[in-house]
Amino acid sequence: MIGLTAFNIFTPWTLYPLYADETLWEGIEPGFLNARGQYGDTDILMGSGYFPLRSGEINRFSLGVLFGEDKDDLVRNKQWASEAYENNYEFAKAPDMPTVTALAGNNQVTLYWDDVAEQSEDPILGKDFEGYRIYRSTSDDWSDMKAVTDMWGTLTFRKPIAQFDLKNGIQGKFPIPVKGVYFDLGTDNGIVHSWTDSTAKNGFNYFYAVTSYDHGDAESGFPPSECSYILSIRPDGTISTGTNVVEIRPEAPVAGFIGPTLEGEWLDESSTTSQLQVEIIDEFNLIDATYQVTFEQNDVVTALGIYPTTSSFSLIKMSNSLLPDTLINRQPVPAFDEVLPTYNGTRLHLTNTSDHSVSLNVDDTQWNRNDVYPYAIVPFRTSKTKGLAKASDYKIEFFDMAGMDTSLYFDDGSREYEPVSVNFKITNLTENKQIDFAFRERDGEGGIFSAFSSGSGNSSDEVYFLEKNESDSIIVTWKFTVSSPEDSTATGPRGGDYLEIITDKPFLKNDVFEFSTMPASFDKEKAKNDLDNIRVVPNPYIVANSWEPENTFQNGRGRRELHFMNLPPRCTISIYNIRGQLIATLEHDDSIWNGTEIWNMQSRDLLDIAYGLYIYRVVTPDIGEKVGKFAVIK
Repeated sequence: MIGLTAFNIFTPWTLYPLYADETLWEGIEPGFLNARGQYGDTDILMGSGYFPLRSGEINRFSLGVLFGEDKDDLVRNKQWASEAYENNYEFAKAPDMPTVTALAGNNQVTLYWDDVAEQSEDPILGKDFEGYRIYRSTSDDWSDMKAVTDMWGTLTFRKPIAQFDLKNGIQGKFPIPVKGVYFDLGTDNGIVHSWTDSTAKNGFNYFYAVTSYDHGDAESGFPPSECSYILSIRPDGTISTGTNVVEIRPEAPVAGFIGPTLEGEWLDESSTTSQLQVEIIDEFNLIDATYQVTFEQNDVVTALGIYPTTSSFSLIKMSNSLLPDTLINRQPVPAFDEVLPTYNGTRLHLTNTSDHSVSLNVDDTQWNRNDVYPYAIVPFRTSKTKGLAKASDYKIEFFDMAGMDTSLYFDDGSREYEPVSVNFKITNLTENKQIDFAFRERDGEGGIFSAFSSGSGNSSDEVYFLEKNESDSIIVTWKFTVSSPEDSTATGPRGGDYLEIITDKPFLKNDVFEFSTMPASFDKEKAKNDLDNIRVVPNPYIVANSWEPENTFQNGRGRRELHFMNLPPRCTISIYNIRGQLIATLEHDDSIWNGTEIWNMQSRDLLDIAYGLYIYRVVTPDIGEKVGKFAVIK
């Protein structure tokens, strides 16, 4: 390590032109140490040498620029840099930086971001992405966020306003501290790609950052790494940010504003118990449209029976019934943590059954009393016939005497079952109709369902559900019986008993979800009534306003702001002093989402207004006018 052998702070910047090699050499020749210009608007030259470099030879070099809160912090940072150099920069890398978009609403801000960080790989630990952190500030240096310092009191982190991490059992604090600070890995609350800040206030200018972080590796001694969030002020005062930082100001909408709507429902033939949610991601891009989500299925044949299983789903825009627009065509139902694209401002969230097929819900399938023999419900199965695990709910009701219903003749290919008058009936609750069945008496006789009667051995009568398929043919679906109880006080089903059978139903071909969206709109009649809601904030204006930006000037009080809120989309605001003299005129012409006009509190002659009482008049074509007053107090 050669180290720094020349250090030259100089002014003016033209002293060492970059095109003059000999002059530059004089400024970085080894042994040249100059700090004369350190208190001015300076430039710096640094040099490291001498070292040999023969013709055709290539050497790598490393350069580090170190900063610190004070001298002690600067020395500690130098030690960290030296350790990284000595380890040949073999250290963990933070996940890639997400790209963030922000949408402002009425007293809220919604962020959404991509999943590029989740696909990135660490050069040492591979795919080690763990979660996201969200930061919010009204200051461009993030200084109004709660600070997390290291053991020497130096700022190390900021406390996020929200955090989301994978549901993978990795949570809590990372066991190895860095500078005395333990990294919080999260609470296993799951990954999201959008978040709404409902604590944001209209009129305030906010900066948001979404960072990605990994889980580190305690065994290897690698602590978690978090990507940076970059924000800087250009010389002209404009803001420059990284892809994961946004600047946004929420505002109240205009007078006469009617918000966007979304309504949806499952159509009549649908029976799924799986979850489908439509989320408005970008309310600015909603359109007047109707959509349908449809599904396809496969009937998967297994050793245990035939199980209807989701194969794909489609999203279709139905606004033109003659020319429907297929937005998603026969795609597999996404995994739990997979994010679907956004279409016309909306995004689908689908949560299917665990294996995408029909199964018995053992928690909700219950007898009406606790001391009945345990039920056993499976698809019908013999060596020649397999039953369909139909996606329906059922109710079996038992009575004292036979004659409540009669079973059908049934041939399963191995055995024939004759009709029997029985003491029970079966209702398909999903289809709201009584169904047919076959009955095998293995325990009692006379059509009375029984099991484990004295001297009959370990047998239970069996019931086979017979239902019509789409071709109107009779097929066998479920088999019902009871199993031997552990409770010696349990009995078989008696008159008055019933069993409700509940199934978990995936998305199947009969399921259709239809939803409609309506974009935000402007209503002139409503606007006339809303004119009374126009107001000036703050009123009175006393010295300063909490949402005014920081004063970046060395002299003067900085920028002042007075907000006219709940305005119509187009209007003229005239401001007068109490003598009736026109002070300023503001023209408001904006979208229906922004009913605010900001006045810099300067007259039409660009002079700061005096303290006192002022009158304002808002005039809008075809709607009306509003007159009000506000005060500016010293």
